[in-house]
Amino acid sequence: MHWQGDLIKSKAEYLKIPITKLAENLGVSRQAVNDWIKGQIPKGMHIISLCKILDLTPDNLFGVQEDKSIIMMPLHRTRRTAKVTPEMQETAKKLVEEYKILFKNCDTPHLIPVERSGERSNKAAKIIAKNLRDKSGVNDNSPIDYHHVFSLINELGIFLIFRTFPDEVKSYAFYTRIYKHRVIFVNTTTNILDLIYPLLHETVHALRDELEITEDNRNDEEDFCDQVASLIQFPERYISDIMDTLEILPNIPSKIRNLKMFGEKNHHAMYGVVKRIEEVDPSFNLNIGGADTNLKKLHPKVGEIIFTSESVRELIDIYSELSPNFINLLKTNNDNISERKLGEYIEISNLSDIKEVREELAYNVKELV
Repeated sequence: MHWQGDLIKSKAEYLKIPITKLAENLGVSRQAVNDWIKGQIPKGMHIISLCKILDLTPDNLFGVQEDKSIIMMPLHRTRRTAKVTPEMQETAKKLVEEYKILFKNCDTPHLIPVERSGERSNKAAKIIAKNLRDKSGVNDNSPIDYHHVFSLINELGIFLIFRTFPDEVKSYAFYTRIYKHRVIFVNTTTNILDLIYPLLHETVHALRDELEITEDNRNDEEDFCDQVASLIQFPERYISDIMDTLEILPNIPSKIRNLKMFGEKNHHAMYGVVKRIEEVDPSFNLNIGGADTNLKKLHPKVGEIIFTSESVRELIDIYSELSPNFINLLKTNNDNISERKLGEYIEISNLSDIKEVREELAYNVKELV
């Protein structure tokens, strides 16, 4: 262990707390804080106060190395042609680390069905897709919509966390594990139609994360998760019906209009359907870029769904519907979370709203009791 006094200065600067103000809050002189920064170890009571004010842990200040098994950070898929970089991974990991404290003393993770077979055949993909579609409760021949996806994820015992991702993390969603709890982070700036497929992809990862993934088989595993996610979202019968309809239409504009109608009716983007049709018929070629963009404009971003409510109670109700596992986690930790951290977790900054959130979480706990 090694005392890391310089962390006091850097964290205070990040939180925009002047050293003079920090010293005042601690009841010590500015010189005392400067001595700590330079290497002198403060008394235990001051360490506790420092940690509380600067949102640190004693392990941070003493440089105790963290067990890498606490957070599992797989390579994740990015938006469009963006590349996964070490910087992106490190930024995403820092985002995940903000939530460690919530999961540290959380009850043993829910037992969820884990797909342990390493097989990546078409047959295996279809079996997994069918099992998950059955679990989601979606109609046999209907594409899965975001309501069913959220329901499926929560039923599996996976935690959904909604956050606005830093610019460096160019993903719609990514999966990780915190203290053995399976967690999917969702970017609130994502259009709801764009979210369905990557959420399904990350869900399949969550069910298979105990498999040994190496650099040699990583791409094969990613492709397999893609295949399963596509089969979950669009069952074969649905794709067949669309192909039959498009085949009898006289021209490209009518095909595009009809495909857009399917998307409007069943709440999915056009791109994924076209990709599935191309898998069945490699000669199929339909440029739907503009129409797909216009279709998405009719649907909200994730953050717009969550934050359009006019009251804190409605906000908590919406959150509870989309991510009950995470809301229950906040209820359990309500008394131990600072108002600033609670605001970060829910992405609200108004202090009175944060206090109302805390009261609402406490009230809901009492109702359950």
